Amino acid sequence: MSQLLKYHKCQESNKCKISPESTISTVYVICKIENEYYVLIHKRSDVMTHPNEYCSQGGSIDLHHGENSYQAALRELREETGYCNPPDGYLFFTPIQHHRGNYKVANYIFFATKDDIISGVKGPLPSFANEVDLNARFDDLVNSIPIPGTGHCLMNINRNLNHRNHSYFFNMNCKYILNKLVK
Repeated sequence: MSQLLKYHKCQESNKCKISPESTISTVYVICKIENEYYVLIHKRSDVMTHPNEYCSQGGSIDLHHGENSYQAALRELREETGYCNPPDGYLFFTPIQHHRGNYKVANYIFFATKDDIISGVKGPLPSFANEVDLNARFDDLVNSIPIPGTGHCLMNINRNLNHRNHSYFFNMNCKYILNKLVK
């Protein structure tokens, strides 16, 4: 069990916390391969805001239909990767929250094995395929593992922090996650 997993299991409950004031949920899917940590990312299509940026899964919380930040995180993971819902208790709320413009972002971490991720990621659901660059090659990322035909890859966090195509918040969240993982 990783240090971050132990850290979150010691929180007030073994269930995920919900951020009622957030308007966006983000999911960082993490795995460890040979003592290095990887995060599942995709490249945004050129028709989206922040075109061609590498990012994790996430999006708006559907507050009009009573959705909470946890439910939004699960939905966004499914919509953008085709990944089915992770087992209960394995999607963790992180203490990091930040503002992106007028939006407050709730961040979640999901731990999985490399094989589970690669077999689970099918690519975005058809109605969300225009959000992801399905032809992304990830040639500019060091030591990363593309998942062919999905527009996703497992990016080595250690070797690609502060990459020019990552947002400031993506880098800050990955630094936080790494600090917790290596303690």
